[in-house]
Amino acid sequence: WVTGDWSQCSVTCGKGLQQREVGCVYQLQNGTYIPTRDLYCLSSKPASVQHCEGRHCLTV
Repeated sequence: WVTGDWSQCSVTCGKGLQQREVGCVYQLQNGTYIPTRDLYCLSSKPASVQHCEGRHCLTV
């Protein structure tokens, strides 16, 4: 699996989400990686979404 960086939290205050790209890759004999179907990666797929929390929201 290859994973990208987590995005910024979807909100500036309160509970939100972060996302990242996750893809299955195959390594060729020359060391090059090529994308392949998820079913060819035997380990569990890493999360592509996670919860995040911004600052406390101000209430008026």
